[in-house]
Amino acid sequence: MSCVLRHILVTGFNQRSLSASHFDTSLRPILCLFIFLVGSVLESRVEAFSTMTKPRILCLHGKAQTAESFSKKIGGARRKLERAFDLTFLDGPINLEEVSPVATSDSASDAMPLMNTGKGWFLREPLEGKQGEYRYIKLAEAMEYVTDYASINGPYDGLMGFSQGGTLAAALATSGAIPVRAVLTAGAPHIEEAFVAASEWVATSGDITDMD
Repeated sequence: MSCVLRHILVTGFNQRSLSASHFDTSLRPILCLFIFLVGSVLESRVEAFSTMTKPRILCLHGKAQTAESFSKKIGGARRKLERAFDLTFLDGPINLEEVSPVATSDSASDAMPLMNTGKGWFLREPLEGKQGEYRYIKLAEAMEYVTDYASINGPYDGLMGFSQGGTLAAALATSGAIPVRAVLTAGAPHIEEAFVAASEWVATSGDITDMD
């Protein structure tokens, strides 16, 4: 790059300046050195600009989605965000097609067959004798799964999540399990058990605030 820049500068200099009959040729070495230094500075500026990294955001999809489907679902917003941010879309650890209907149902008719597809982050099952109340399971596994990924592939500047992924993102960020500067969620229900699980995970497993 610097060779090209210096060539352009020297060529322009030769064509414009050295053709003048009144030019003091004794100054040519000094001017050539000046051109060399300018080219070096310009090169460093270009390289610094080209190596600047965008802020990184880890994106967590909603229940029954996948990393790919979430990315496509927010396609318009994603294309705008990618102008300024580096987005990483992560698949949830649970394959919903392989788990029982009772554990995955989001409706009152738990006994009916479900058309669950895609991935999930955690599951829920109804509490016996308590209509409309649920117990959430596999939360600790979800915390470990995402924090392990972040520790290997991070650091990340922000978390973004939808539905289940939004709940998980908020719990991970507020507990300090994944240190970020911003969290963006949509359609994310407040599930107290998720925040408790995140805090317990930090207390028992340690956070990753010192990751490189």
